[in-house]
Amino acid sequence: MFTITTTTTCLQVGKYLLSPFVRQNPAGHFTASLSIRRGQGRSTHDRVMRFVPEFSTQDAALRYAQQEANCFALEQQIAFHPASMATN
Repeated sequence: MFTITTTTTCLQVGKYLLSPFVRQNPAGHFTASLSIRRGQGRSTHDRVMRFVPEFSTQDAALRYAQQEANCFALEQQIAFHPASMATN
C-alpha cells in the first residue's frame, strides 16, 4: 500500500505550476516526486517526475522534491532569459 502526502508548497514559474510531493513505499521509506503542470481546463498537461533516492523521513524526501522544483524553475528562467544569465 502506498500513501501519498501532498504539500501546499507550490511554485508558479511562467506557464508551469510545480508541486513537490512525497510517497511512502511498502517498506516504510519515503520517495520524492514533482508534478509539473501547465495549461488550463481541457488543455492541462501534468508530468510527474519520480526520483530514485529513498529517505527515512518524510521531511527529507520533501526537501529533496522542493530542491528539484527549484532546479527546474532556475532552468526555465535561464532558458527564457539566456542573455541575462551570461557573465562578462
